[in-house]
Amino acid sequence: MTPDNKQTKFLRWLFPLVCSIILVMMTPYTLADTPAAGKTVSPPPSVNLDYVVRANYSAMSIGGTSNIKWKQSGSEYATQSSARGNLVGQLLDTSSKGIIGTKGLKPSLFTEKRRNRDETRTTFDQDSKALKFSDSGESLFFSDGIQDQASIVWQLVSMARAQPENFTPGKKLTFMVSGRNRIDQWDFTIVDEITFLTSLGEIKAVHLIRTDKKGKTTEVWLAPDREWYPVKLVFFDKKGLRLEQIIKKITPG
Repeated sequence: MTPDNKQTKFLRWLFPLVCSIILVMMTPYTLADTPAAGKTVSPPPSVNLDYVVRANYSAMSIGGTSNIKWKQSGSEYATQSSARGNLVGQLLDTSSKGIIGTKGLKPSLFTEKRRNRDETRTTFDQDSKALKFSDSGESLFFSDGIQDQASIVWQLVSMARAQPENFTPGKKLTFMVSGRNRIDQWDFTIVDEITFLTSLGEIKAVHLIRTDKKGKTTEVWLAPDREWYPVKLVFFDKKGLRLEQIIKKITPG
């Protein structure tokens, strides 16, 4: 196999993983301390976010781009994300839509389309509290507050905008998050606040981290001075894989 073929094969394996994890990225949320009084969420203005993606594994380093669109219209929301790998083009599209309740986003539909695979759909019936996976045909019941893998980051953003005092070092957040065929518990810890350099200049951001039972770690940076939009995301595991997504452009929606 030629080096180019090896890189193409690696890209096809890697970028769906990048986007599944990052874009990444519920029962009623819980905090280590009692939430402050007042509204619990404040969804951000509509926006179009462009990112540079870099993946490193062993001696190989590859690049790509990703895009997330967030749209809020009255009590409804919609978000779409896509990822493109250098050499292989479009790899993954995800979307989520639903309504905005008093405690946050309430998904009605989550979709995922991977390269060379059929689209999968997860539907949420918020009245009967039942969701259905098109991938398996299985139906499950859920509690108020469940998120999907596309809406979860916007739930975090909406919570941070309403109650920034709860996004200080040491605070913990717990969610149940649905993907295309199962529901998992996601536990985030707020670590610190840092300033780092991007193509947009220096950005101050609050750093959240999540590590699952298999030792895979996801980190998210939300920028208070930029509507709390996600400006950096990183994933790494014990095998040496590291995926980084950094904001390149923020366009009002």
